[in-house]
Amino acid sequence: MNMRILHATIACGLIYLLSACGGGGGGSTTLSGTVDFSAVISKYGIGRSGVGGDSKGNAGAAGGAGDGAPLVNATVTLTDATGNIVTGNTDSNGKYLLLYQTSIFKAPLVLRVVDAGGNVLASVAENVSAVGTADITNVNPLTDKIVSDILSSAIAGTDKNFDGSALNVALIATAKTNLATSLNAALVAAGITDPSTFDPIRSSYVYDGTGIDAVIESISHSRNPSTGATEM
Repeated sequence: MNMRILHATIACGLIYLLSACGGGGGGSTTLSGTVDFSAVISKYGIGRSGVGGDSKGNAGAAGGAGDGAPLVNATVTLTDATGNIVTGNTDSNGKYLLLYQTSIFKAPLVLRVVDAGGNVLASVAENVSAVGTADITNVNPLTDKIVSDILSSAIAGTDKNFDGSALNVALIATAKTNLATSLNAALVAAGITDPSTFDPIRSSYVYDGTGIDAVIESISHSRNPSTGATEM
């Protein structure tokens, strides 16, 4: 395709089919493409402003972005292994849904969130979601560490521009294990009885200062000045 960036126009009547445009009327939110994502939006509690990507998308990535608090109205970018991109924003609770076409997008997928201060956090989806679904892909300092650990050494940090081809997904399991081991005590204190089973990318949790979010708040997230690698 000629255009790598698929722009999503969030407009009444184009992406949302509402019982009434604009105000707070009680109609359900349904995307106008061939696949209805209203159940996904409801399941994850995603606000209208958090839905973006390709208006003709038939699958997506969804989750929450935070760094000890929700990253509100932050820019979210999803880039596939061949450089195709969709973009959107998080809602008032840091949640998002980005839609894409499964016939175009190839795994692995890189998720990047940029907050108002220009700070970047990354995450990864190993696979393209099944049609009609949106796999949970959270974005926070924990997921950023995982991406950093599987990122090509030629890319000097997760805050640099890169696509999914720069990630070695064969290393994801090891990266998750290493992270859980390093945070074992904090995860247990947060109520995770078996930290080895915790997946910061695919698990469901909220950024409310408790539980996993308390762990995120307690760590120091930085990048090595020489290599750009994420450090905690």
